[in-house]
Amino acid sequence: MNEVDGMTGTVGQVTITGITGLIGRSLCEVLTRRGVPYRGLARTPERARTVVGAQAVVAGSIADPAALTEACEGSAAVVHLARSSHDLADLCRYDYPALHAVIAAVNANRAELHFASSQAVFGDAPDPPPLLDDDSPPNPTTAYGAMKAAWERTARAACTTPPVVYRLPIVVPDRLADGAPWLRELLGTGFCHLTPDGTTLVLRPADARFARAGVSFVHVDDVAETIAANLFRAEARGTVAMLADPEYVRFRELAELFAGLARDRGLTVRDEWPDPANGAELTGAMFRFDPTRAAKCLGFASPNGPERLLAKAAKWFTATLDARATV
Repeated sequence: MNEVDGMTGTVGQVTITGITGLIGRSLCEVLTRRGVPYRGLARTPERARTVVGAQAVVAGSIADPAALTEACEGSAAVVHLARSSHDLADLCRYDYPALHAVIAAVNANRAELHFASSQAVFGDAPDPPPLLDDDSPPNPTTAYGAMKAAWERTARAACTTPPVVYRLPIVVPDRLADGAPWLRELLGTGFCHLTPDGTTLVLRPADARFARAGVSFVHVDDVAETIAANLFRAEARGTVAMLADPEYVRFRELAELFAGLARDRGLTVRDEWPDPANGAELTGAMFRFDPTRAAKCLGFASPNGPERLLAKAAKWFTATLDARATV
């Protein structure tokens, strides 16, 4: 038996699709620490060779049944993290076909599926945004959100063992360099602009929605710990839950953090952030999530989530200032 934070389950081999991605690498570290053997599927041989500690890593597409069969051989659990992009052509070529290939490989091994879904299943947040829980109906407004919603429904209907579905907001990495380019822009300097001479920081959001919004998030290490704790745990099977910090961080809050760091370095700060209408606080156009089910059924926790995010953002922004100073 394997006991993790009060949760128990029988240890077996795990296959991770997207093993070289943000969550995949963090999950590998957790499984290695806990002595759980794992295999993986990576997009290319070059990516596969970067994985250390796996029993084997197969290079191939998530939509390739042969590659998935090989990667999942002998595994009692499959953690499906891989995705291509938000591009419609990629979703049609890889992600939708992978739905059938992954589920077939899971069932062939009588394995349990752990699937990383997304807040995109809920579509765009209205204004004012609601507080969503896991009984809120999906309402995707993009091809990516529709693909994730289809995955959830099909996996729950077709998997022999009821799957565990983890709905994720923005996943915050430990190192900004490990995030996607859009994430580096979002949490880096996307709303704070250093002038070319490096002497002035301009606080200016891209648009009004951005000005009064923020980010719903979860830390990558909290996701990896939660997935690892629920592998081979019968009580978790069939759970669909949002792994999200109950709080969110406003972009204005991040901008003020960066402004303080810039002033400490002797930079001039020019604030072009629009004032709220009539001086009133505007509600951010973002979802807020109730993680009660995730906490109760999966043991999910996000201790000091906003403080950790602000600390990471401060470290990343300071590194940006240091890099500019050496140019």
